[in-house]
Amino acid sequence: LDITNNSTFSTTERDGLEANSAGTGGSTIHHSGSGTISVINGNAAHVRTSGTGNGKIIFDGTTRANLITSGDAHHGLSASTATGIARIDSNATIQTSGIGSNGMQTSTGSGAILMTNRGTITATGSSSKGIFASSTSGNIDITNAGNITTSGSTGIGIHALTTSGQVTINDLTNKTITSGGRG
Repeated sequence: LDITNNSTFSTTERDGLEANSAGTGGSTIHHSGSGTISVINGNAAHVRTSGTGNGKIIFDGTTRANLITSGDAHHGLSASTATGIARIDSNATIQTSGIGSNGMQTSTGSGAILMTNRGTITATGSSSKGIFASSTSGNIDITNAGNITTSGSTGIGIHALTTSGQVTINDLTNKTITSGGRG
């Protein structure tokens, strides 16, 4: 699968792959192939649920997919839910550039977050994170078995934030996390 979206029109989103749901339904993107998804001012892949459904992104091809984004606040992989579980499981090679543009990003209101990185993430914009997770009250579980590099000012390799849940970060293979800002 190869997707290129070089549009510079001033609309709000120009995602490579996107799935949305409302009510009790969930949204899933599952990509088992290779190829490149390259977007300007959009996320490479984005799922969003506004009801109780779960949001899930899986990139698990034998040959890794390449995800490239540019533009501020646009991410490689992004999953957001209101109350459901937000999950990202990826072995992709992800490159982001732009202020606040994260490699993998999840957010929930009260749902849990499950994230696994087995690929390579490079985030070069200032205030960008390799992996970012935010939940108001859900638990966050992040597993890293890949390489993460951030080079922008105030960049962070892995950043997890919850108001009242529990945060667990596991580094399974002692891979490299290099941060231009903070670790």
